[in-house]
Amino acid sequence: MANTLPKRLRKEPLLDALFECRFNAHFPVSNILPGILFSEFEGEKQLERLPQSEIPEVIRKSDPNLQYVPLVRIRFQNYSFLVGDRSVAVACHLPYKGWDDFKATIIKLIGVLKKSGLVDKVLRYSTKYVDLIHSNDPADQVGLANLSLRIGSHNLTNESYQVRMEIPVEGFINVIQIISGTKVGFYLFLFKLSIHFGDFMRTYLGIMSSYRQPNSTLQRTPLTIRR
Repeated sequence: MANTLPKRLRKEPLLDALFECRFNAHFPVSNILPGILFSEFEGEKQLERLPQSEIPEVIRKSDPNLQYVPLVRIRFQNYSFLVGDRSVAVACHLPYKGWDDFKATIIKLIGVLKKSGLVDKVLRYSTKYVDLIHSNDPADQVGLANLSLRIGSHNLTNESYQVRMEIPVEGFINVIQIISGTKVGFYLFLFKLSIHFGDFMRTYLGIMSSYRQPNSTLQRTPLTIRR
């Protein structure tokens, strides 16, 4: 099949891959959920409190910018879990193990979260990928992004640029952001969906088989990656 996506690129441009779930809870979960994750996931692990945990809880609750910040990190061999008062995330360590392994970790994490009974309602879940595409040539950076941009009478050719686009696809908002620089081009994907937690689990597991397709399509096809 001509448009079949590869499971792994020969030259991986990935810098960061992260899944995050934000939710309402009966009480801040950062003091309880780390212990549950510590016991549910096998292997060597290390728990550390992050600097944001020193901010008083009353301030974190009142400031919208602090309500979902991670307070505790649990490091495993291939992943780290980040736990806040109203959020949990799984971040990939490099080298990236691939989507199938990442997806299995996400499924187990959400299963543990559901079984804990700590969550009242899921507000959003998202997946973020950040890629770095190397090029010293400003004009090449425009070509690699397969980008056509015209402002007034001026066409983008070899200038630095920043572009952000939000594309609704099947209940998700796919955010693509490209930032050019001397040797830098970034992609940012953010998939948002606000539903009740029970529906979230049922829907999320049901669409897992196709969840990689829009992610990979948005991430890979705008670029002509040299392999």
